[in-house]
Amino acid sequence: MTKLLDHDARVRAITDLTSSLLVEAGAGSGKTSIMAARVVYLMAEGAEPKNIVAVTFTEMAAGELLARVNEFIRAVLADDITPDLAVAFPEGASAGQKEHLKAALAELNRITCSTIHGFCQKLIKPYPADADIDPGARVADAAEADLLFEDVFEKWLRDTLTDSHRGSGMLPIFVDYDPDAAMRTVRTISTILRSHRDMKMVDSGFPVDELQAFIEGVSEFKAFMKGFRDSNDGKDYAEDETWEIVEALERLSTVWKTVQVKGGVAAALEICAAGPEESVLTNSGTVRKYRYGGKWKAALKGSSFDHIESNKRATDWYVRCTEAMLDVLRRAAGHALAGLTEEVRPLVERFRAAKRAAALLDFDDLMYAAVTMLREKENIRLAVGNRYKYVLVDEFQDTDPIQVEIFDRLTTDAQGNPKPGSFFAVGDPKQAIYRFRGADVDTYVGVREKMRLLNADSVLEVSTNFRSSAAILEFVNEKFEAPLSQADQPGFSRLSAFRGDGNGGPSVVSFPLESEGTSKDLRSEESVRVAALCAHLVTQHKVSAKGGEEMRPCRPGDIALLAPAGTEMWRYEAALEAVGLEVSTQAGKGFFQRQEVQDLIALTRVLADKEDTLALGSFLRGPVVGLTDEVLLNETAALPTKGGGHPVRLTIETDPELVSDPLLKDALRKLRGLHQRAPRTSVYGILSEAVELFDFRSVLRLRHKGVSERTLANVGRFLDLSRPYGVRGIRAFSDTMRASWEDGERQVEGKPDASDDAISIITMHSSKGLEWSVVIPINTSSPMRTGRGVLYDVENRLFTMPLLGVYPAGYDEAYEAETDAIAAEKVRLWYVAATRARDLLILPVKKNVSGRTWSSVVDLGHANLPPIKVGDVKEVSPETEPEFGEDERQFGEETGRIVSSLPKLEWLSPSRKEGGHRDLREFDIDEMIVAVPSLDIGPEITGGRYRGDVVHKLIEEVITCETSLDPVELHARSGIVCRQYVERQREASDIVLDAAEIAQTVSRAFSIPEVKRLEGRLYAELSMGDACVSPEGERVRFGRADCGWVDDGGFMEGVIDWKSDIAPTKSSRAAYREQLRAYMDMSGTSRGMIVYVTTGEVDIIEE
Repeated sequence: MTKLLDHDARVRAITDLTSSLLVEAGAGSGKTSIMAARVVYLMAEGAEPKNIVAVTFTEMAAGELLARVNEFIRAVLADDITPDLAVAFPEGASAGQKEHLKAALAELNRITCSTIHGFCQKLIKPYPADADIDPGARVADAAEADLLFEDVFEKWLRDTLTDSHRGSGMLPIFVDYDPDAAMRTVRTISTILRSHRDMKMVDSGFPVDELQAFIEGVSEFKAFMKGFRDSNDGKDYAEDETWEIVEALERLSTVWKTVQVKGGVAAALEICAAGPEESVLTNSGTVRKYRYGGKWKAALKGSSFDHIESNKRATDWYVRCTEAMLDVLRRAAGHALAGLTEEVRPLVERFRAAKRAAALLDFDDLMYAAVTMLREKENIRLAVGNRYKYVLVDEFQDTDPIQVEIFDRLTTDAQGNPKPGSFFAVGDPKQAIYRFRGADVDTYVGVREKMRLLNADSVLEVSTNFRSSAAILEFVNEKFEAPLSQADQPGFSRLSAFRGDGNGGPSVVSFPLESEGTSKDLRSEESVRVAALCAHLVTQHKVSAKGGEEMRPCRPGDIALLAPAGTEMWRYEAALEAVGLEVSTQAGKGFFQRQEVQDLIALTRVLADKEDTLALGSFLRGPVVGLTDEVLLNETAALPTKGGGHPVRLTIETDPELVSDPLLKDALRKLRGLHQRAPRTSVYGILSEAVELFDFRSVLRLRHKGVSERTLANVGRFLDLSRPYGVRGIRAFSDTMRASWEDGERQVEGKPDASDDAISIITMHSSKGLEWSVVIPINTSSPMRTGRGVLYDVENRLFTMPLLGVYPAGYDEAYEAETDAIAAEKVRLWYVAATRARDLLILPVKKNVSGRTWSSVVDLGHANLPPIKVGDVKEVSPETEPEFGEDERQFGEETGRIVSSLPKLEWLSPSRKEGGHRDLREFDIDEMIVAVPSLDIGPEITGGRYRGDVVHKLIEEVITCETSLDPVELHARSGIVCRQYVERQREASDIVLDAAEIAQTVSRAFSIPEVKRLEGRLYAELSMGDACVSPEGERVRFGRADCGWVDDGGFMEGVIDWKSDIAPTKSSRAAYREQLRAYMDMSGTSRGMIVYVTTGEVDIIEE
């Protein structure tokens, strides 16, 4: 047998038991075999199984490792020395070694082989008092822990916001100011502290000096500008827009002065809340560039001032003031967040107390309890270290600092010195891709350098790859050596091939795509063409049998589609199922969009609420029961009436004997029985019974012939989601599932069992440790996310995040470092994807893909790759179009009859008609209405229709008492709404909304005498409608009036239409009157007012 290039490193990794070693094992190099062989060699040399702990990344890996150890021991005892064992036992095992292995085999169940959480549980279980845990506590699953946390969170929030607590912290102030932002921020912080209870936000302190510098700078800036207003010739030469900026800064200075004397975190929050106006900041939150040279030249024309020097000085003042302003905001945000973090921290303590009361632990508790015990209880640390003399860690590049600390404390003696041979780790830093879980590659590099300082020979490299063909490895080495050798990477080592080139054909090929549209267009084309390619591969292509070079036909299970992001994975799933290929997906998160899941949600809602007739109708007309609308309507109409002639609704309490349809009768009997048993049965039990009673699985197999495994897995996942609701009941589970569906929550779908008959769709992250004969990276045209959210410094246990759109001091530097680290990790992610393939790596090639997409991360040289030869890969239609016995004339006649029978819908929305000059139109019920004419705006007021939307919103809030007319509060609220509105209207990136002007407009509206007289009688946003039948058919009108008022008896007396037009034209006014009359007609009132809030005019209509 040819000696491997890394033979010596492998020998030492397995047999050097006196040295602590870190083995850098490349992709496909047999890490599990090395770990298993070292464990076997340890036991052959006399180590007892109870003294060995092997920590793996997943439970599956732990099971595989333990099975391999068992297999290796039996092979050595039988003198069946495989290549994996020949490294340790080249001449076979000695008699003494065999005796040791026989004894070890009898006690093999005493070896600790588990995930880090399983190991931590084993560490702390014998020491409940020292680990501060309940001795009878069990580990809660994630769903159960989440539900308990929600209960604790809601109770803590109620207590914090009660009147007795108000004024004692910043959270009540935050909630009063902006409830939505407050809840988002608190949720984020609570999630951070739940998983990282010792995390802190860097406190930058209250911005005392910065505030003073800003206030003084604004004062001096205004003094500079007043010099142009008070010129010697008596004329005003001040540049108008610069003067407006100065006034905006002065207003901000005035507000900040009021909180300057308070100090503290609450005052810091108020500073962030009363941020700068839009004349200073862009919609993205950055300071506007000062570019008014031309306007200064025009303003100073005919004066003695030098416009160039004036512009330069104004620019300097502007920069000084805005920089001081940003310094204030950054410091205030950091101080407020640090204070809020400490206010939220008791929530985590409450959660721990609740878990203790329920005798529960979650995964985070296991880790923190273990590391805390080892830190604080030296006698226990030494005792546990003596028990677990040999610590082996797999996938070491995926460990975080807390895990590393646990291993370090177990493998050092009383003096803190490493115990020789006690630590052994296997990892590949080129596959460090779990930064989002806290596993930073810098942690790995730090341990590596520490070990090298202690022993230069303690780090070994194992590079022989047994997985991929030589051509694939040559491609990987060529394309990744340079990017993975950069300073921000942990280093690169070339992979050496064990296999040849398989069948002699190209192993890395391109697959050209034609679409040049958006990323959505590319996904659409790619999904269809990749599905056709896969259909070709399973019928025409051959792959090597695993473990040898013998070729066999390709099966669906040999193919994997690897996605860097889970965007629109349903396209690929649907395309593969359309060509008759089974799909096993781990990438899709469209669980609540799946038909089978929605059927189950409808069933759950029916069993939870007998009055939920919408869910009942959905379930009965769905594919599980299959009743038509006609049957349901006829059966409902045939039900006997109640007293007084009121019709009876069809519910699950309807007597089945009152209906004639056999399917409906059977369904009602089943549902009634289930509903009656539901209060006495666990949610999981009653839903499992319902699934069997309605034969869900058989229905799904018939609906998805040949490709039903995925849908069946989703049924199982839905049932599993119901397990934690045993106490809360089916109503709570129903409410949760309904909310998740309606909110479009992204939930991972059920995972079918691995099958040779299913193509895998999986994320690149999840693919690590797996392999397939054929690998196709997909969805690489998706743009990479670049959001500025929470940032972590795991090593120093710090975090930072924006507050009300303000980035704290130090955030920009942290963001830049994080961006660089993520960019480096994305290169490693591509390396993982490329090294999953055994025989064939197919790289789809898109034309003219621009921007920061996943395909731009690494230059894979697509243009130089040979295209895959599969003949003419064409789009495969999901099904053959059915034949219809109609010609064009008949079809047109039927279409006309259908259209003429449809009701007409007249939709009135005054906010969409402002400034328009078109008359009201009638729309077919299926017609989408998107018609928003531009406003006729004046030169001094900006914002267009966006301004109108914000004005309407604020007026509504004043009427509903959510916002008061206090000038300071109204101005602050106007700023918030402007900012939130622009954030949600991405197309409005170049629109400036003047919060101060809008606040003045709203205040003016309520000071108009005709409006002021109606104080306390106004109601906002009134929906109304009516219908009438004419010879042309039924006409239905719907509308929503901006406002209405009631008389002393509480009856509707009139309606109001608010208009924000700057200068409404004659035709606009006429159209508005027509609209208002329609609202008056629908509401049955005889009075109405059109209030032009910008000009203060009122147009009164009485009929």
